[in-house]
Amino acid sequence: MKVRTLILPKRLCWLPLLVLLAGCAHHATAPNRDYHDILDRVSKEYGIHDISYLITQNGRVAAEQFSSSLLDFSPATNSAIAAIFCNPLKLDVLVKDSILPGDSALKKYFHSIDNKGIQVKDLVVVPADNYEPQRFCADSVYWMTDRLVQAVAKKDQYANAFMGALDQATAHLQGHQSLLESLAQVSRLFDEKYIEYFYKADSLVANLFPTWYTENKTFFYGWKILKIQHSTILWNCFVDQERTLLLMKFMDKKVFAAIQYTAKPVPDPYSYHRDDLLQSPIALALIKPLLVPQAQQLDIDYTAAWSTIAENRKVIDNSAYRLLYNKELIARARYDEAVGDSANARKLYAGYEMLTGGSSLAAYLNEVPIAETGYISDRLNTTAAFSIDKDGNYQVFAGGQVLPVTDQYNAPYNADHVQLYFSQDDHVKAGQDPLQVFHFNYRYNKIAGMQDDRHADSWIKASNIRFAYGDPDDTSYVLEIAIPWYEMPGKKKFNQRPVRLNVLLGDCDYEENKRESILSWATKPGERWDDPATYGVLSFAAHPAAVRKGYASRLVSHPPVIDGQIDDVWDQVTYSGIEWPYQDRVSAYDHAGKFKSLYDESYVYFLFYVGDNCKNKTGVITKDKCWIEEAATNQLIWKMPADTTRYAPSYSMEAKIYLKAGKYKLRYYSDKGHSTEGWYAAPPQHDVYGGIIYPLKK
Repeated sequence: MKVRTLILPKRLCWLPLLVLLAGCAHHATAPNRDYHDILDRVSKEYGIHDISYLITQNGRVAAEQFSSSLLDFSPATNSAIAAIFCNPLKLDVLVKDSILPGDSALKKYFHSIDNKGIQVKDLVVVPADNYEPQRFCADSVYWMTDRLVQAVAKKDQYANAFMGALDQATAHLQGHQSLLESLAQVSRLFDEKYIEYFYKADSLVANLFPTWYTENKTFFYGWKILKIQHSTILWNCFVDQERTLLLMKFMDKKVFAAIQYTAKPVPDPYSYHRDDLLQSPIALALIKPLLVPQAQQLDIDYTAAWSTIAENRKVIDNSAYRLLYNKELIARARYDEAVGDSANARKLYAGYEMLTGGSSLAAYLNEVPIAETGYISDRLNTTAAFSIDKDGNYQVFAGGQVLPVTDQYNAPYNADHVQLYFSQDDHVKAGQDPLQVFHFNYRYNKIAGMQDDRHADSWIKASNIRFAYGDPDDTSYVLEIAIPWYEMPGKKKFNQRPVRLNVLLGDCDYEENKRESILSWATKPGERWDDPATYGVLSFAAHPAAVRKGYASRLVSHPPVIDGQIDDVWDQVTYSGIEWPYQDRVSAYDHAGKFKSLYDESYVYFLFYVGDNCKNKTGVITKDKCWIEEAATNQLIWKMPADTTRYAPSYSMEAKIYLKAGKYKLRYYSDKGHSTEGWYAAPPQHDVYGGIIYPLKK
């Protein structure tokens, strides 16, 4: 089980923490909002009777309300939560002043610690490709930072002085006036000394990326990070059995919010073992007025008929803000389910399924994922480690940006492909026999060809060759081909004279237009691909006999249907394996192939069965990459395929994949634009822009 929350005693003094880091002052960009009204409405909708909050805008109190029933809590626990934000500041100063090596492993300081890979600097700012929730939950961060600060501070006089100042600022976490003033000092230290001093852009140059310092980060001085629609939200959440403390800092808007409320049965960011701020209806209630344009701000009655809800949503169903309203719908469905209104919950879940085009994602909403990337921002390189206890099938949902390629390749051999090389007959003069080449790219509607070994590949403008692809599963594809006799080399019409043949299978994986490996049927590694002397023999006979090096096609009276489906007629012949590793390393899981052949008086037929764990459709490039790799070897196991849809450049997919027991990494790499941080065009049809893996539901 992944630990995401700080488990707190029931009698804690939470109220002081409502002002933690509340002093994010300075230059206003957010408009005035009626925060009282916003929080009052969401409290009534979700049955929240006890709620306290403090919201500041431009460093000034914009709204506050304190419930007396939430005042009597432990000062010690308040100190622990405060330390989650204070200790990273202390550690950062120790590192910057070379008192503490930032790249030192924590094992050096704590012999009992199990997390050998964590370094001191990881407790301050964590890159997205090094974040593991169980390592950076509130309990772990507090324990590690507090012990480390105490251990190192005693060795240095300046460190003691600096930490004394911070400790003095948070020494009295009770008593309103002194407490609020002291915690405001901690806030100003974070904003002024770090944000305004270390991360401030040159005042003479327009700051086009005001929160650049959070790029490709997951953990930032005690905060988690959400980048959504051109805004950066720092957040954290602390949960006990009955109460939730939610902290949000809208960096671009200069708004800070601390909200404490009775938790059950309201969804929080950690519900269903997730790490998702947008699961919280409280968070959504504040995010919408701050981020969504006025014309797209909706107040939806989720108790109304679905037809009414759908009609009200039309203004946002193709907008960049659809995700927020989908999350709001899910939060209400979960709440209704928890309080016993199952009929309304079923209506909302069914509506969500319709909104996502019938995606099976709706069936997994309340399941616990085994790995997920979270929301993808620009220029992100993130990793989610996970392990599988036993071999089995798993459900993957993924989404990203795709780019159609209109000028399809000058070098079509760089894609996933099948190449057939023919020469005229069995009497070969090495290097002189003319070649006939047919080149089929996976899921592409054109054929490339080569007239002889002196001409490069080019697309055949006119051909009567018929072909079709099929996909038996997510890690293989089928190619059926029917070649007229008059397009075979040296044959104007049907005859049974044998021809020379070689087959090359090209495979690309991570990059869709970069060939990584080749399998060959007859030509061996080190031999020339264009030398027919290295080819095998394709013979034709009514009753085929074995040949020394080659394949005997079989005459049939009822030919196969060329539709990408394997007809029974193919059972009359056996497969021949395509097994020579002609270029680069090849594994059976990553790249394998075999073929059969039949013929009649009109056509020669081929059936190819290709194993490929990363099937890349020719003509589509994934600008954002999502993949699974083995943890120990970094071997690519699965990669998000791509296609073009009406939501382009967004692309959504779901697949059932088979994984063996072991340790893996779910990886994601995004480019500089079109993500949850900001869309070029329509967002993806379902809400996963990234990757998430679940155990397969029956």
